[in-house]
Amino acid sequence: MKKLIYVLVFGLLAAVAIACTPADEPTLAESNEPAMTEEAPAAEEEESTGPEIFSVGDTVEAGNFRVTVNSVRTDTGEDFFGPDEGNEFFYVDMSIENISDDEQTISSILMFTIFDEDGRQLDQALFADTQGSLDGTIAPTRTLTGEYAVEAPEGATGLELQFEGALFGGRVILFELN
Repeated sequence: MKKLIYVLVFGLLAAVAIACTPADEPTLAESNEPAMTEEAPAAEEEESTGPEIFSVGDTVEAGNFRVTVNSVRTDTGEDFFGPDEGNEFFYVDMSIENISDDEQTISSILMFTIFDEDGRQLDQALFADTQGSLDGTIAPTRTLTGEYAVEAPEGATGLELQFEGALFGGRVILFELN
């Protein structure tokens, strides 16, 4: 019970810190080259209607990270550790490169969220058989590759991944998954 309380308190503190900290705009990056930032739009241009949403296969640079959603897949799981009736495991294979000069920490619980087309947050599937973990510390210039899994209704469409660019105050990156 104490562990759950610590996780909740830490999550609340992280959310407050993220909400109060300004961050860099995410930019689409070319393969291994640094991303170019776009100039501010001229006054006569229309303002954007929302954040830019990236696609599977795009590499996006924001803050200390270069993030690529490599692929997505679904699975019905095993009998004992399978999803609830009418659901399936939805896996997102990602690569996260540390482009800073310092070690960076990745936490799938605090930095990744998948929403359905109605804006509902899907539950992380802690017992899904992922190929690699997206939790840990990444040394400078190193890349962490693994899968993040949620439990989703079978055949769900309109899913989006939200990546928070840091544990405390990073820019949000959105990826359209299907």
